[in-house]
Amino acid sequence: MANPQLMQQGPQRHMVNWFVRNRWALVPTITGMAIVAFVILTGGEHGAWLLWIAIPMLILGLGYFFLINAVKYFVD
Repeated sequence: MANPQLMQQGPQRHMVNWFVRNRWALVPTITGMAIVAFVILTGGEHGAWLLWIAIPMLILGLGYFFLINAVKYFVD
């Protein structure tokens, strides 16, 4: 049986919950992109070692986006 509270709130409230969860992926993704942009703009002369931090942040952030957005198609 479906969750009665979810049914009363309607489909728009359900979609808002998915969007709120995406915020947790924005922080590592934007931070990773900023680090990569810094390394590219400086030509790799300053902070190339930061790519060891940026690449995993991008992988986790983008992976989280994919999982959260893909799960709703399999759950409903």
